[in-house]
Amino acid sequence: MAVPSQTASIIKRNVAPYLLGSGRMVQIRARYEDLNHRTGAPVHLGVGGRAAILLCLSPEQRADLRGLDEHLTTEGAVLYVQAHRLDRYGMLRLVLALAPGLVFRTPLTLAHGDVQEFLIAAHAHESVELHVSHQNRQRLPAFVCTAGGLRGHVERALDVIGDLDHPAGPHEQAGPLGKLAALYPGVLDGVEDGSAVPLRVGHRGEDTVLVTAT
Repeated sequence: MAVPSQTASIIKRNVAPYLLGSGRMVQIRARYEDLNHRTGAPVHLGVGGRAAILLCLSPEQRADLRGLDEHLTTEGAVLYVQAHRLDRYGMLRLVLALAPGLVFRTPLTLAHGDVQEFLIAAHAHESVELHVSHQNRQRLPAFVCTAGGLRGHVERALDVIGDLDHPAGPHEQAGPLGKLAALYPGVLDGVEDGSAVPLRVGHRGEDTVLVTAT
């Protein structure tokens, strides 16, 4: 993987190099709130084998989180999974429809370790955790959502772009991202109903995740 995942970073920060590959198991518990370093856009992770979307909302996006937990519990959310061939490059485009007025489009590249781990975990379990917070320090409970059909969507997306190159750094990504923006200027432009995966809240999740290094 061209860009290391959060899993790799956690292990690097917390495990002495001589322990890696020694046969000894080391476990580190990480807090999701420490893994989200962005505001206003989803972060997709697969730390600990758990597919999770982390989202910190700004005041411009929503004044506070009041009522959002009830909405998600009763209505759920929708994740659209699409793949695009852009000349020699392949890009994923995930659109998270969280609630009316809260729709987020995220272009992703398979060159990023976090994207790879997210897809592996989502494919394996067909579930996605939602960890939603706000800049005012409010946090919703972590929600574990069933995601029926997500495995098939991941497989089809990888079939579309698996044989292409995957841009890693900002310079390499600039061209593919520009083409995506030109093709689909609106957040829901080009989104097809057939790419929708309903996210239904099943139960409350944990705010921490266990990382294992051997």
